[in-house]
Amino acid sequence: MAVLRIFGVPISQPVRAVVWPCLMKGLPFKLEMVAPYSAGKKGARNPEYRAMNPSGTVPAIDDNGFHMGESHAIMQYLAEKNKWLDLYPSEIQQRARVNMYLHYHHRNTREASAVLTGPMFNEKISVEPAVKERGVEILNNAISVLDEYWLAKSDYLVGESVTLADIAAYSELGQLLPRYANLHDFSGSKNVSAWMERMQGICSACVLDTRYLGLTRCMLVALPFHDEVHVALDVLGDLSTRNGETIPMEKMIEANKTAFKKLLSLAPSS
Repeated sequence: MAVLRIFGVPISQPVRAVVWPCLMKGLPFKLEMVAPYSAGKKGARNPEYRAMNPSGTVPAIDDNGFHMGESHAIMQYLAEKNKWLDLYPSEIQQRARVNMYLHYHHRNTREASAVLTGPMFNEKISVEPAVKERGVEILNNAISVLDEYWLAKSDYLVGESVTLADIAAYSELGQLLPRYANLHDFSGSKNVSAWMERMQGICSACVLDTRYLGLTRCMLVALPFHDEVHVALDVLGDLSTRNGETIPMEKMIEANKTAFKKLLSLAPSS
């Protein structure tokens, strides 16, 4: 059987959200670079690519001749097909809550990319000041909803273990952390902050306790492949001083190529 093909670039949050569970579950796949907003031969607006994914966005997949786009739909499809019942619970109400978050994400948490990182990643994304202001308001409200509802009584969004909901949400919000783009202060959202530390495998006690000086990790283990999936963000570094200016294309290419090489080395081939 042909290996799953995933199309997109590693800097893309939706692409990371699809690649991450594939790595976690050891699903063989091949990542193929397709540039968002480009009509070139390897672009998402190319007619050949749009025959697979009419919206002309990334990611898309080719699963032995079956094509589809939309990251959350892809994640659900792969989880159902491969019986990833830890990430996508079979119990109907638990699964419904995962689905609830995945639907909520699009015009809420997703604003992190829509108005903060997206315009910096691609000059073709233009956001008027009023639109950005409204987007930041929506994002702040979404973080509050996560803090006060989704994470108020559990370690993860849907219970005490990681699901597709956590992977989708963290792939979006994690890029804003100080260790990456540094574009949002989460200190006022204690539940969200603690959740993101769990996703990274960071223990607050170790960070604060001088007995562990120089260490940021203890017995708490990061979600598998966390660091590897976010290599592109490591390359770009702190973006807080750019004042929203577009990142030079050379730097974006470097980030995507470095991350692509890393993910290619990790992807199971068969």
